[in-house]
Amino acid sequence: PNYSGRMDHLRAAILRAQLPLIDTNIERWNLLYDRLFNRFYTMDGVTIPPRKQEEFYVGSSIQFRVNRIEESNIPGFVAACARRGVELKWFGDDEPKAFTSRYDSWRYIDDMPVLPNTLKMLANTLDMRIPLTFDAEDCDIIADIIADELRAATQ
Repeated sequence: PNYSGRMDHLRAAILRAQLPLIDTNIERWNLLYDRLFNRFYTMDGVTIPPRKQEEFYVGSSIQFRVNRIEESNIPGFVAACARRGVELKWFGDDEPKAFTSRYDSWRYIDDMPVLPNTLKMLANTLDMRIPLTFDAEDCDIIADIIADELRAATQ
């Protein structure tokens, strides 16, 4: 289990001050998420499943799969995006980075099963935070960079 939910008085004070803005921030996150989703959905070589209309979500991050890059080339693709200012996390990485981890990195399970279908899906899945400092133009620039680097990685 993830035991990182501890909160001291300082964190509580910071978060409490943000509560009156939560609905506005969720709306802003979802607008940014939807903008990126629409760009990724039509991008050649990217798969992103559509969300169910009845689902309530907070689009503070977005996950998508790159289909046409060999797994061994994904670290290079992630690095190329990073050089251009787009930070992506890769679920296929052997070691967790930030909050992006695979089930087999959960060290508290003694008898970890091997789930080949899950590993196959995670092998080309990427994650990107969507900070509220972004605007619609930022989302378009990010999508353009990802599309450019995806083309470069598949040529």
